[in-house]
Amino acid sequence: MNTRILKKIFIAVFFILGIAEASAWGVTGHRVVAEIAENHLTNRAKRKLKKLIGKQKLAYWANWADNVRNDPEWKDTGVLHYVNITPQNSKEEFIKELKSKDTNVYTAIQEIMDSIKDKRTANKDKEIDLRFLVHFIGDMMQPMHTGREEDLGGNLIKIQF
Repeated sequence: MNTRILKKIFIAVFFILGIAEASAWGVTGHRVVAEIAENHLTNRAKRKLKKLIGKQKLAYWANWADNVRNDPEWKDTGVLHYVNITPQNSKEEFIKELKSKDTNVYTAIQEIMDSIKDKRTANKDKEIDLRFLVHFIGDMMQPMHTGREEDLGGNLIKIQF
C-alpha cells in the first residue's frame, strides 16, 4: 500500500474520530468509526484494501485488537492500546515525550504504518497490521486511553452520580 493511500486512510479515520461523541467508543463505536472511514476511502485505496482483507469490511476487524490482547500470542500488545501523557506540557514537550516512549499507541501506529508501507512485508502480516491500526486509531481518540499514568488513564478517578 503506497504512502499516499495510507495517509488518506489515516487522515480519514482521524477526522472521523475527531468529531465522534464520547458515547461512540466500545465495540459498536470502533465498528462505526471503521465503517465511516472505509466509506471515505478513494476507489484506489478501496482496491488496495480489498487485496488485503478481501470482501471483509474494516468494521469486522475493528475490535480484533481488544479480542486478542489477553491471548498468549498477543500478550505484549496490551500496552499498545494507550499512551500516558504528562498534563500541562507544551505542544513541543508533548510531542517530544510522545516520541521518546517506546511502547504506546502512538509509537505502535507509527511502526504499523511503516510495516504496511514496506513492500517486503507479507500481505498476511499487513492484514494483521491493518487490524491493529484500525483499532489503535480509535483507542488514541478515547480519553481513557490518552491520560495520566498516575490515575491509570482515569480508571482510578471516582465518579458519583
